[in-house]
Amino acid sequence: MNTTLPSALVSLVLLASGSAASDIASKHYHLHSEGSASETEEMSKVLEAAWPQFVNFFQGAPKLRQEKLVIYFFNTRESWIRKLTQDGHKVPNDGVGGRCFHSNKTAYLYRQPTRYYTRFLLLHEAAHQFHDLTRRVDKEISANWYVEGVTENLSSHH
Repeated sequence: MNTTLPSALVSLVLLASGSAASDIASKHYHLHSEGSASETEEMSKVLEAAWPQFVNFFQGAPKLRQEKLVIYFFNTRESWIRKLTQDGHKVPNDGVGGRCFHSNKTAYLYRQPTRYYTRFLLLHEAAHQFHDLTRRVDKEISANWYVEGVTENLSSHH
């Protein structure tokens, strides 16, 4: 029996609980967010500001046609788990706050204890997504320390 809720119903539940979902499509990203409209707009601006930095660092950009890179941001870990499950992904049990999946070119993350770390994680997952779609071959990169180091470096902001 499928117990996941259709996304339209999830949106209605969020609205009824006082947590409105916001969607913003910018030049390169489609951000689905459980945050406020102003927070989602700020996140969208951060992502677009990071794009040229990513292009410069990786010396290229994802080959997109009309599509945009998709990122989901959730207020709670429970909402994040629900969406990962709905999209057919294995839920990580390593305490991470976000994950990017090559199979659907999508990044997922949830709110962290501080505004700074939430933004850090947003940039971290966006950097993984960008790197994966720009430099990846058809197999996993075995040097996980390198991949994580790159995204940690690109996620730091002041």
